[in-house]
Amino acid sequence: MKTSEIDLRKTLSLKIPGKGNINYSIKAGAGGGKTTLLSRRICRQIINGTPISEFVVITYTNAAAAELRDKISDQLREAADSATDVKERDNARNALNSIELVQISTIHSFLLKILRENAFEAGIVLDAKMLEADEDEARKLDFFNKWYREHYKDIRSFAGDWKHVGKNGSERDVTREVFMNLFLDIANVREEIVFDTSDHTADIERAAKGYIDRWLPELVIFKNELLANLGRKADGTQKSLNNGPQTIVNLIAGVEGSSSRGCAEALNLSDALGKIEYYVRKGYSFYGSKGNDADIAGVIPDIPECELEWNFETVHTFMVNSQKAARAAEYVLTMQKAYQKECDEKTLSISNDDILFRAEKLLSTYPQVLDKLRCAYSKIYVDEFQDTTGLQARLIRMLSGKPGTAPEDDDLQDDKLIVVGDPKQSIYRFTGAEKAVYDEVDAMISAKPDTCAEAVSLDTNFRSNSEIVSYVNDKFSRLMPAEYSPMDTDWTVNEPNALSGVYKYEPDLCTDDNGKPVSYGADHDADAVVDLVDRLVDNENCFIEEPVRNDDGTFGVPTLRKIQYSDIMIICKTTTKMKNYVEKFAKYGIPVNVQGKFTVTSD
Repeated sequence: MKTSEIDLRKTLSLKIPGKGNINYSIKAGAGGGKTTLLSRRICRQIINGTPISEFVVITYTNAAAAELRDKISDQLREAADSATDVKERDNARNALNSIELVQISTIHSFLLKILRENAFEAGIVLDAKMLEADEDEARKLDFFNKWYREHYKDIRSFAGDWKHVGKNGSERDVTREVFMNLFLDIANVREEIVFDTSDHTADIERAAKGYIDRWLPELVIFKNELLANLGRKADGTQKSLNNGPQTIVNLIAGVEGSSSRGCAEALNLSDALGKIEYYVRKGYSFYGSKGNDADIAGVIPDIPECELEWNFETVHTFMVNSQKAARAAEYVLTMQKAYQKECDEKTLSISNDDILFRAEKLLSTYPQVLDKLRCAYSKIYVDEFQDTTGLQARLIRMLSGKPGTAPEDDDLQDDKLIVVGDPKQSIYRFTGAEKAVYDEVDAMISAKPDTCAEAVSLDTNFRSNSEIVSYVNDKFSRLMPAEYSPMDTDWTVNEPNALSGVYKYEPDLCTDDNGKPVSYGADHDADAVVDLVDRLVDNENCFIEEPVRNDDGTFGVPTLRKIQYSDIMIICKTTTKMKNYVEKFAKYGIPVNVQGKFTVTSD
C-alpha cells in the first residue's frame, strides 16, 4: 500500500489526533476495507466522547448493518479492556451497555423511526410498520385485480385489446398482463407522470419516406446486379433464383415499381435488408450452386449495426405501439392515483417508497422537525452510497445541513456527513439508484473548502490478488475510460497450485451420435458444474491462498488451504435455472445455501 494511502486511512479512522474531522466523500472499491474503516472511525469518536445515540449509519441491507454493528461492538470491547485513558475506557464501556442506541440500519428503517416519532405531522399511526417487498407487491396486485374486475369494460373501451402473436400465428389476449405490468411499475411513484398521447402518423410517414430514399437506390443496384449475373441455362433461358434470394428481389422490385412511398413500402425494404444481412452473416450463397457471389460482392449493401438494431420495422412498430401504450398508461394513471389515495388512508402499513415520500414531505413541510433532527444526530455515515436514489440523497443532504438553513443550500455542519461508495458498483438501477446521484453529491462535497469537506479515494483492494485486480482494472478502464481510478493490491500469489486468476469455464458442447454439436439439454450446464465443483473441492493439488493482513495494512506470510464448498458461488439468471442447480446439487450431496425463492421438487 502506498505511504500516502496509509496516512489517509489513519486520518479517516482518526488514528492521527486532530485530523480528519471534516465531511468526506470516500471512493473505495470492493474489498477496500470500507466497513473496517467506518467502524474504527465511529469507535474512536465514541471513545472521544460523542454520544452513541447521535450516530446515524445508513447501510443498504440489514446484513450489512449487522456486520457493522458487530465490528463496532468488537472494537469497543477491545477499547474497554485495553484503553489506558480512564475516560476513554469509561466511554467505551458505557457505549457497550447502550449499544442498541446507535442507529445502524437501512435508510427506510431509519426514516420510519423518524415518521413514528413525528406521527401526527407525518399523518400516520404511531405503530405503523414497514411493508416487506413481497407484501408491497401483494397489496398492489390485490388492488389491481379488484380494479380490473370492476372496470373491465372501461379499460377495453379506452385502450383496446392487446394481442400477442406467436411464431405459429396464434393469438393470445394479453390486455390484463399489459395493464398489470404498467400499474405495478408506477404504483408507488409520487412524482407527476405525463405521457405523450399525440398522433404520430405524420412522423411515421416522414420516417418511411426518408428510409426509402436512403435504401432504395442501393438495393435496386444490388437487385439488378444479382439478376444480371445469374447466368443462363443450356437452352438460353435465364436461371432462376432460390426462394430466399427471389423473395429479396420481389420485395425490392415491388417498392421500385410502386408510386407510393409509405409505411408498407418502407417495411418491405426493411424486410429485404434483414434477409440480405441474414445471408451474409450465415455465409450463404445468393446463387446457391448456380453462380458466383464474387460477381456481386461489390454491390451487397453494407448494413451498419445500428440499422439492424433500429430498422424501420422496429421504428414503425415502436411508434404505432407507443401511441397505444401511452393511451393505456394514461388510463393506468387513474388507477395509480386511486391506489395512492387508498394507501394514504391506510397508514398502518407503509411501503419503502411511501416512507421516502412521507419523510421528504415531513421535513419540507415542518422545518422545526428538520432542525430538531439536525441537532439530534451529529454524525451521518452512508455506506454503499452508489446505490442511493435521488430522493434518498436529498433526505440525507437535508439532515446534514446546519439548523436554520434551507435544504437546497447544502450548508453542511462540521464533521457531520461521510458518504462511502464505489461508482462502478452502481448495479441497483432497477431501484432508482443512479451513478449521477453519487456524482452530484461527490461534486457538492468537492466544491466545499477543504476545512469543511473533502473528496478522497482509497485504491487498495484487500480482498483480491493482483491477477484478479488487474483483470478488473482492464475491464473497467474500457467501460469508464475518463473517470476510472485503478485499484491496487500488494497481494501476489506465488504458489503454483493456488488459484490466482480469472478463468472462463466453458463446458464441452453436447454432440449427437455423429459428433455434431447440438443444443444443450436442460441438465447439461448443471451436470457440468456439478462435475467441476466435485473436481475442485478437497482436491489434493488445488489450493486457495489466504492472505494475512498485518496491523499496519501490509501483507504477512499467506497460508494455503484446500477449496471448500463455501468458496464457490453459482449465479443464475432465472429462478428456473437456480432450481435446476439446487436439485442437481441435492442429488449428488453437495451442500448449498440458496438466496432466492422457488419450490424444490421432492422425489
